[in-house]
Amino acid sequence: LIWILSSFGPSGFVTNSANSFAAGLGHILVPIFKPIGIDQWQPISALFTGILAKEVITSSMMVMFHTSSKAFLIASLGQFMTPLSAYTLLVFILLYAPCFATLATIKQETGSTKWMLYSVASSLVVAYGIAFIIFQVGRLFIGWFKMRLIINVIIIAAIIALAFYLLVKTFQRGKQGKCAACDYDCEIKKLAKNKKQL
Repeated sequence: LIWILSSFGPSGFVTNSANSFAAGLGHILVPIFKPIGIDQWQPISALFTGILAKEVITSSMMVMFHTSSKAFLIASLGQFMTPLSAYTLLVFILLYAPCFATLATIKQETGSTKWMLYSVASSLVVAYGIAFIIFQVGRLFIGWFKMRLIINVIIIAAIIALAFYLLVKTFQRGKQGKCAACDYDCEIKKLAKNKKQL
């Protein structure tokens, strides 16, 4: 798919991927991604293949930059991406839309296309929001060393806060006689309630 998008354009087969459909689509979306530090079409176009599988994004970018060397890809990305924008790109990739296999599982388990679409939309909003916050807050600080340190501290603090919240919530649910996983009454819960009453 990415080969077709990067090898063909409005005039047919192209030797320069800058004239391809992938480039055109990426250029259209650059204004949306610029607030999170991504201002080149190649990473944006490669994000579409991440819906197939996130690990494909790197190889897609290699196709976009016409290279088979990861070292050359890193050097190419380093020409137009700062450490902060690279960090926000990684955060966005980790959080944006799940792959097709996950979406198919969501549709099968819930029996609803709406939940599948909600999963895609909410993931995109969360990914964009967090990447936006990281990039914009990071830009406020002067010096790349300070930014990397502060971003790492913020992310670690957020992870610790989330883990603490989930732990407290689990303990509270346990005290109420509820399982940590759900609100439904099941045989295990009924047995647990009977034991407490004895």
